[in-house]
Amino acid sequence: ANNVITIVSGERMEEDMDGSMLDQYMGKDCTVSLFNEVGAIKGKLMDADIQWVKVDAKKGTQLINRNMVRNIT
Repeated sequence: ANNVITIVSGERMEEDMDGSMLDQYMGKDCTVSLFNEVGAIKGKLMDADIQWVKVDAKKGTQLINRNMVRNIT
């Protein structure tokens, strides 16, 4: 991902940079595969930040922890 990692007083801080790779998928129908599931979530990628990915799926809006995303197609 396009993150900047900064060490401040022994603590790790992550900041999103503009132009994330996820930007190219925003508003498009996608399949989000997760590390802990056999299946995947299909829907429109609506938003993403440093910790969450928001998908408008058939079952409603779902928030997915970004660390659990294996791939997006």
